[in-house]
Amino acid sequence: MEEPIFKPDDIVEFQGLVKSKDDNGKQGVILGYDSKKKRYEVAVKWAPEPKKLKAENLKKVEPPPKAPEPPQPQRPSPPKQRTNSRSRSTTKPKEGKKRSRSKSGKNGERARTEKSPEKETKKRAASKGRRSRS
Repeated sequence: MEEPIFKPDDIVEFQGLVKSKDDNGKQGVILGYDSKKKRYEVAVKWAPEPKKLKAENLKKVEPPPKAPEPPQPQRPSPPKQRTNSRSRSTTKPKEGKKRSRSKSGKNGERARTEKSPEKETKKRAASKGRRSRS
């Protein structure tokens, strides 16, 4: 029994082909060996099916040495924000309505604001009027 010369994933070059002379010099990748037919199955880019070739028609090609990876360029750090000499903030204050802070007392309780007695009586009168209509 003849042992295979090539191993799966070996890169091979076709040589000495008579019927397919155009394939001489082309390369493929060994998929496996058919010991009954004594042929190697070689995957090729130009055909959907693998080619079946004798060992005498194949020559092992050494894969090109892997080029060392170039060092990764360092990413430039983001530009530093310039600060105004008068203030430390880089953003301008928003114009318009100022938000008031919530008036909360101790323990997170909300402080009540005093309401004018006039407004209270108007509100009560308006709400009574709504109730009587229904």
